[in-house]
Amino acid sequence: MDFQRRRDLANRRGQWLPPEHFYPEYDYHYSSKLSFEVHNWADGARKKWSDGKRQTLEGVLDSIADGVLYHLNFDKARREKREEDERRWQHLARRRELHKRRNDREQKRIHFLAQLAAYHQEAANLKVTIANASAVLPQAEPEYRRMIDWAKGRLAYLEAQNAVGPLATNLKSQNLFPDTDELFDPEGDPS
Repeated sequence: MDFQRRRDLANRRGQWLPPEHFYPEYDYHYSSKLSFEVHNWADGARKKWSDGKRQTLEGVLDSIADGVLYHLNFDKARREKREEDERRWQHLARRRELHKRRNDREQKRIHFLAQLAAYHQEAANLKVTIANASAVLPQAEPEYRRMIDWAKGRLAYLEAQNAVGPLATNLKSQNLFPDTDELFDPEGDPS
């Protein structure tokens, strides 16, 4: 809104405003000077060239070209550094993921072996129990005989689970000890 119109509106409302309210703080007078400016944040580099009292823009074209090249090279170096940082970050993220997956697999291996040891221990205990029970089995109650029959069935199941064939099939299905380790990191564990 121009200043005359603002003053007229204020006067119609019965307001008196000081003159500085209507006039701009600065007057801009274009002097027909030509200027060239690069909007970049390369520290230490010249960013603006313009006509002056002793120089013209045409006279500093070499300086402008050098400045523009400097800014372009600065942008290129900054972009390359950012891309290298991104590649390094992705590489480290991949290594951390491999490390996490190796730790998960190690926990599964420990659980698998603990379960296998528990099966062996239970089978050994059942063998001793069945051997001790066979001495009293002829005169035992029917419930006791059914318990021993169930224990024999459980022992057969445990021995089948501990046999090499089912054990190898179970290991292959869980992929706990593969021939070629896809989780291997030649650089070691990331820190």
